[in-house]
Amino acid sequence: MYKKHPNQNGVSGGKTRYRFDCHIKNERFRKQITCYKSDVRKLYWEWEKDCYYTVQKRLEHNYPFFEIYDWYLEHYLKYHCVGDSSRPAYVVRVKAKERLNLFFGNMIVKEIKRYHIEDFIIWRREYSPSQYVSRVTNATINRDISILSHFFYYCIDREYYCHQNPAQRMKLKEDNHRRIKLTENQFQELFEKAEKKGHLYTAVLLAVFTGLRREEIFTLSWNDIDFDEYIIRISSKNAKGGKGRIVQAPDVLINHLRELRKKEPDTRDVFEYWNSREGLKTSWRRFKEELSFKNIEDIESGKQLQLCFHDLRHVYAVSLLEAGVSISDIKSLLGHSSVRMTEQRYANVSKTVSRDTANKISNIIPLHKKAI
Repeated sequence: MYKKHPNQNGVSGGKTRYRFDCHIKNERFRKQITCYKSDVRKLYWEWEKDCYYTVQKRLEHNYPFFEIYDWYLEHYLKYHCVGDSSRPAYVVRVKAKERLNLFFGNMIVKEIKRYHIEDFIIWRREYSPSQYVSRVTNATINRDISILSHFFYYCIDREYYCHQNPAQRMKLKEDNHRRIKLTENQFQELFEKAEKKGHLYTAVLLAVFTGLRREEIFTLSWNDIDFDEYIIRISSKNAKGGKGRIVQAPDVLINHLRELRKKEPDTRDVFEYWNSREGLKTSWRRFKEELSFKNIEDIESGKQLQLCFHDLRHVYAVSLLEAGVSISDIKSLLGHSSVRMTEQRYANVSKTVSRDTANKISNIIPLHKKAI
């Protein structure tokens, strides 16, 4: 199909500007061209023929995994993240590129079968570039499976892959229900040692007193904090699953943030001290080695677990339960989708949590006033 372009500015000599537009195999091709009216039909037919040829060669070509994955990243950035390369979903896919290419690399995409995904799961369990992790969990593997599944749907839509999605329904059963509880002495050790670590102390307070995830903490800006209403706004851009929410923060935390703001009046983000997400990860990893309870017992299974930063979120939820906060309120504070999920792990509801409710956690988690 071709038609005149509405903007004919700068066109002269009896020529006209046209729009070429066609759909081939669910893919759209478009082009603008300036020519004489008598030539437009011939030029359009030649262009459409080239489009068909392009699609046919693409379907016949044996594209390797790494090549199409690069196209996939470009597409994901353009259409799902609107060009914002800092979006967590895009960053995760970029980081996955190295390990996915290690396994799939030169494999021809259209020849990948379901058993290749099974082999990848076995390989991924033992592969970890980090010296601190020798064997990855099912939850970690599932994140890669989710990325692969989305990638193959992309390939199917563009007919690079003409079979059923091989990564569909391949996720493993996760055993990641951790219930961690700290004693009063452990809380005091956590706060006193973290206080000597500068910005890490603020990150620890945010995790313990609001249950924010690490990504939500790292990306927090001062504009997200309402010191008058004692609330913290988590934007959908930085929240897990793109679900923004409002968290009612206890007074002890807001007072600390207020004092910190006075010391850093010219900063835009709370954690500009760290240039990247790795800064927070590294600071926590080093700090954890100083704790006497870096290995801690799960209060449900009795298993010895290595304390991780995300466990502070579990500590927050368990502390709220002990303070008598209702499940629906905990659901709202944690930012999950159902009360059932909260009972198992986390939460998100439209109900507004009162400031008194948020402050109940201060009755369970001790924090010396000298610390703030």
